[in-house]
Amino acid sequence: MAMIGISALSYDLEQKITLFHEYKDIEFIEYGIDEATDIEALNHHMSKKENKDIKISIHLPLKTNLVEDIGFLRDANFNYVSNIIREVSYLKPLYFNTHLGNVFYSKYTSNYKNYIQKANEFIQRLLVEFPNINIYTENVYSFLNQASSDLCAVGTKPIEFMDLFEIANNKSLGFCFDLGHALIQDEDFSNVIKNYNSMLHFNLNDKTSDQHLGLSKTGKYTKKFFYELIDKYGFSYIVLELDSSKAKETIEILELNKL
Repeated sequence: MAMIGISALSYDLEQKITLFHEYKDIEFIEYGIDEATDIEALNHHMSKKENKDIKISIHLPLKTNLVEDIGFLRDANFNYVSNIIREVSYLKPLYFNTHLGNVFYSKYTSNYKNYIQKANEFIQRLLVEFPNINIYTENVYSFLNQASSDLCAVGTKPIEFMDLFEIANNKSLGFCFDLGHALIQDEDFSNVIKNYNSMLHFNLNDKTSDQHLGLSKTGKYTKKFFYELIDKYGFSYIVLELDSSKAKETIEILELNKL
């Protein structure tokens, strides 16, 4: 069975560490980093003796833009991500997760393959500099549905990941299936999950906003739904991407084992 973890940000890391210590079936924490102070908070908690055995994975900054086409900004983005990876390398993260980024809608639709190639080049550059890491790229959602001059999110459709993974052809690159994002976008990522190394961000919503809801004891999204989902796909990792209270409720519904 896949390793099960919980997500954390700097403001709730202490609460998530408490959950980690309470349940032996929670095996790691996926920690989101946006700026230097987030790394400082992580270092502070991981330096404590009681936390030495916590396994960590890293969600790279939400503004990481693998498809940036302005050279100076692209290099700055790469250097920032590289510095983060370097600073947390002592923790030997299980993986690094990232969004693909964003670009002007009209430019993306007129030269789609060019931007998929840009994402591939960014990833390959990282894997050359850090050959021992694993990277997962996450599906996102967008409410932009017609050509305009607005920025659009890249990574809302399965074909984008199928094309990226075919070009990349690298076993260190995988797919992070965010269930909540897929519900909003109303897209079926089954073929991506089945054909490529995949992990799961587990969170739910009403299909209109990114609410990050957990499981319930009755209704559609129960323990049965969760286990049928993970039995259907061979996920490498499962992250309960929920706030502390919803994570605890979901953990209890799943009847995960306590220490």
